[in-house]
Amino acid sequence: MKLSNSLLFLSSLIVGCKGSLRKSPLLIDEQDVWKAQTSQEECNPALSVKDYTARGLDRSDWLKQFKPCGWYQENCDNHKNAIVLKNNHNYNVNDDLNYPFIAQFDVGLDKTFYEKIFSKLPKHKKDRVFPEDNNLSIGRKTLKQFYFETIPEVGNGRLGEVCLEIPISEEREDWGNLFDVANTLDIGRCGEDDEGFWDSKSCIQHDVCTAYKAVLQDNDAKQGDFCDDLDCGDEGMMTITDCYIGQKYSPWDTPVVCDLVTKNIYSEFQAIAAATRLIGSDPFHLEACTKWAGKDGGNETPLQWN
Repeated sequence: MKLSNSLLFLSSLIVGCKGSLRKSPLLIDEQDVWKAQTSQEECNPALSVKDYTARGLDRSDWLKQFKPCGWYQENCDNHKNAIVLKNNHNYNVNDDLNYPFIAQFDVGLDKTFYEKIFSKLPKHKKDRVFPEDNNLSIGRKTLKQFYFETIPEVGNGRLGEVCLEIPISEEREDWGNLFDVANTLDIGRCGEDDEGFWDSKSCIQHDVCTAYKAVLQDNDAKQGDFCDDLDCGDEGMMTITDCYIGQKYSPWDTPVVCDLVTKNIYSEFQAIAAATRLIGSDPFHLEACTKWAGKDGGNETPLQWN
């Protein structure tokens, strides 16, 4: 009798512990985001001003169309065969653009980047290279709060990145002036709006990152100008950095997707970015761009030689 009561008591403790773990606000059950019934509308996000107005979406609804990486192919049949532009992959500008895509990007401040790069900059250089407090504080805990409770906080110093994704169905999608804070024309066109130079996968990722951040902050001005943005600066760096395999500086070297492991892969700033140094201009903030490259930059891009 005593033994059975003891076993019953222990089993209730185990069940209670499991329940408390599942309910703890400090732990994330990432499957929570997947559990909701997926609707046809949810698999066909309304991203442009015209579309989200017709669907009656407010700013919070629009933001929630950006899902954790992997969600769209997991839940939506119409996206299962889409090409995924993987987060932290630096695609070469010469890559073919075969739509549709699922564009991934990350926001938040990477812990390794913060500890090994950002925190070691002298204060005068830190303030010059990266605008102060412009990073989104989106860690794993805050991601769950965003999807089920509220919008993430900005610039409170918490570390942590989260990978988000959104489908891009057509070439140079025009989303319009999103909530009067982000004028997003020609998604994937590298350069200013429709006056860009070329289209690329990395420019798709940078465009969706900056649009998401501007709408989330409800203030386009809080973003950095390019590489100096603490959320989308790494995506920005990858739009002007290409990788090759072979001997440096050779015009016959083969363009490749960047990685930090393969021997003889190197990266370089595209000619248009490198040339800005020669004319005394720095629209890309190249010093900040170099901080995102290399083994501590949080992506797969080797340090640029030029």
